[in-house]
Amino acid sequence: MKQKNLVLMGIAVACGLVAAILTANMGGPPKVETIDLIVAKKDLTTGTAFTKENIEDLTMVAPYPKNAIPPEALPKIVTDKQLLIGKRLSRATHANEYFNVADVGNKTQILFEPGKDIMSLPMTAGKAAGGFVGPGSRVDIVASVMEGTKREVLTLLPDMHVLAVDGKQDLTEQTTFPEMRMVSFAVEQKQALLIALANQRNANLELLLRHPDAPKRDYNYDKVLATLKNLGDSQAGVLITEDKKEPKPEIKMVDVFVAKEDIAPNTEIDEELIKNKFEQVKKPAEFHADAVSDMKPYIGAFKAFKTGVAKNAYVMNSMIGAQAIRGEVKPPETAIESKPAPSAVPVPEVAIEIAPWPHAYVPPTPPEPRIRDVGHHTNKGSIVYRYRETGVDTNEWKLIAILTSEEASASPAKNKDAKDKDAKTSD
Repeated sequence: MKQKNLVLMGIAVACGLVAAILTANMGGPPKVETIDLIVAKKDLTTGTAFTKENIEDLTMVAPYPKNAIPPEALPKIVTDKQLLIGKRLSRATHANEYFNVADVGNKTQILFEPGKDIMSLPMTAGKAAGGFVGPGSRVDIVASVMEGTKREVLTLLPDMHVLAVDGKQDLTEQTTFPEMRMVSFAVEQKQALLIALANQRNANLELLLRHPDAPKRDYNYDKVLATLKNLGDSQAGVLITEDKKEPKPEIKMVDVFVAKEDIAPNTEIDEELIKNKFEQVKKPAEFHADAVSDMKPYIGAFKAFKTGVAKNAYVMNSMIGAQAIRGEVKPPETAIESKPAPSAVPVPEVAIEIAPWPHAYVPPTPPEPRIRDVGHHTNKGSIVYRYRETGVDTNEWKLIAILTSEEASASPAKNKDAKDKDAKTSD
């Protein structure tokens, strides 16, 4: 009986040990299999070159969970630092990120950043931190522009990545470029356009070398673009090139009346005609000095377009005159005729001796045909019909003009018989 109890106790102790071991294993963290990979010590820009001198500063060995990497990707990952020496990054790499074989290329190949192009600027070492700007550098492009007597200085583009200097993308051969002539950048399209505008404004461009760990600067692209657009319009300062801009002379304009359609000769000028048949446009005064710019004085004044106006032609002063009478003209019944002048009694010619003989004889001046004015009142105003006698003392009259009262007053009859003019015609 004793032996049986001892056996049972032994079995119980063994089961307890097994349970304790299982319990302890269940509470601990699972063991993760890792793999050592080459990773970046800090953020690296596109074009960073790996050399024997900088490989330890730029990279380190770090364990990576093996199950986090697809099996098919393992052969494409760089696991030896020696494979990086003499190569350059073809894309930006963040700190603690491993390197893919496809992300490093030969140090002599042209490297593009995704979504960016390459643009080059003429540059001297004196304007590029004394030649310390090289491939992989981060720089600010600083522009200074003259506006009159004032100079505007601004950050044209910040945090620009230098891809090459004088066509060289390798830093293993030289670390400074004291004789630099050209610097190439990775640019977006709008950045390239901004640089082109700065060059057009004759801006002086310099490069500010940034520390690799320096934070990004505050920057407003639209504000810089607006500043450049507003600069360079003055005539003073370096912005004016050899072909200096001369101020454009101010062109004086004048309003002219242009016919919308052909206007027949002798068409009377009235308000409806001007409104419907003409349009008023502005033309250079230099070439339209004879143009009529105001038609109001001719409306209701018995004026007409003597020769007519062609379509799209403008009205000139020489086109306007008194409206001609069509057919046989008789004074209207309402016209107030002045009484005909009495017939002149023939006077025999008498020799007038202006001085004693032997001076020449001067015959008397023969009489001229008489002129008669007849006034006529209308709702538009008063007009005057002017007649001339067909001969001397014939009492036969011919209409020679239709005048306004102002015109008749300004040009009265030229002989004493013109007193027959209607006394009631308004001046």
